[in-house]
Amino acid sequence: MLSVLGVISAVTWLTVLTSQAQDQPAGGAGFKPAAPREALMEWHEKAFNNARKAVSGKKAKDLAENAWLLSELANVNGFHGENDDYRNWAREVSTKAAELAAAGKEKQFDKAAEIVKGLNATCKSCHDVYKKRD
Repeated sequence: MLSVLGVISAVTWLTVLTSQAQDQPAGGAGFKPAAPREALMEWHEKAFNNARKAVSGKKAKDLAENAWLLSELANVNGFHGENDDYRNWAREVSTKAAELAAAGKEKQFDKAAEIVKGLNATCKSCHDVYKKRD
């Protein structure tokens, strides 16, 4: 089982290869994430659930750490999508997760709770289109 630090290390390494613009990776047009999308989505879910727990438990440091992790995972995940809507949802998750991290840093838990609702809606919108049905 991957630890949060292990995931952070892997994501940090991957993000060094990327630039701020998701469609213009620093490594060139041939950039591809190392991890499969399914693994990234599992890490997304873990980071998101941990962030939600941190909001309800009013744990600012845990909230910020998990929100930043979610933001970076979404950056990398954007490279998995071939369609603009997929990449746009990944960018939206990354942006909202960064806002969540800032709210955590400022201990604005009511604001963080609203951002979590928005993140959940964004995830649902993407999953309605792209998540594999069992």
